[in-house]
Amino acid sequence: IDTDGSEALSYVISGMPEGAVLLKSDGAGGTVEAGINAGDGSWIVTADDLNSLSIRPNQPGSGTFNLTMTAVTTENDGDVNTASNQVFTVHYDNGGAGGGGDGVAEGIELVVGDATGKEDTAIDLNLAAALVDDDGSEAMSFSIDPSTLPEGVSISGGMVHPLTGMILFNAETIGDLKLTPPANFSGDVHFTLQAISTEIGGDQLVEDKLITVHVDPVSDGP
Repeated sequence: IDTDGSEALSYVISGMPEGAVLLKSDGAGGTVEAGINAGDGSWIVTADDLNSLSIRPNQPGSGTFNLTMTAVTTENDGDVNTASNQVFTVHYDNGGAGGGGDGVAEGIELVVGDATGKEDTAIDLNLAAALVDDDGSEAMSFSIDPSTLPEGVSISGGMVHPLTGMILFNAETIGDLKLTPPANFSGDVHFTLQAISTEIGGDQLVEDKLITVHVDPVSDGP
């Protein structure tokens, strides 16, 4: 075990059934969505989430399914270790019905503010989001494929999927995103993020959202 502070620990829970949602305690007797839905059947959670983690399955009736939890350590230099895996069985009983909701994921309203900044600086993307369906039956998350970013562009403020490299974030962290343009670049930067809304009934809608960031030039002097 590395205790020198150079590693970050996260957990990947894979094999999630369609429409299932991970939950954690909200500290007031209720629950809120835990971690980030990667949109591929896996969720990323932190060590703090594990203490009160639960799952809301969608399947009607009762039964079991298996999930795999992978403990992932990521070094500051980017080295990833995924040596620890555990398979566990979830038993559920939903009576005669699934989790509720209208069965259709209705999407996400993404509000894009003034994303403008100076060259060679991290620029706040000024993003906010809300579900179209606000009855509590949907969960939302977002992802950016770093391989689709323009050369030299980097994104900070999200969580990197330790197994796929996708940049992930949710409604709580979307406002923290910043873009750093290539060195000495000025002009417009365009990239696409995916907005993922998942209905309890199992339906999932993935929408491409085009984001534009304007980078103002800065005089480097004589």
